[in-house]
Amino acid sequence: MSIPFQLDYTIGSGSITWLIRFDLVEDLLEDIFARLDSNLYDYKLVDDGYLVQEVYQLRKEMPLIKRSVAVWSSNTGLVFTKSNFWERRKSLDGIMFVCGTLQVNSYIQIQS
Repeated sequence: MSIPFQLDYTIGSGSITWLIRFDLVEDLLEDIFARLDSNLYDYKLVDDGYLVQEVYQLRKEMPLIKRSVAVWSSNTGLVFTKSNFWERRKSLDGIMFVCGTLQVNSYIQIQS
């Protein structure tokens, strides 16, 4: 098994960006949770270049979600998608929110 390639590491924010060969992602994440805000990417050979996909999970029990973020070829170089990080990850389908309300007096008082 080859070791994942660490693209970037920022000590101050604790942010690590990983680029992993696509066939290793599922095995590596078997016991790890790739959070919604993780910087984990995989790549695979397609046609005459490579497809780069972001990889994350909404919950540990849910399957990995992969979305294309870039394509690289020797002709075009690295070309990223136009959408930003949170725009691509805005769908929370599959998440169940549990919430409740309390009956309280209003915080706004109107005086005449």
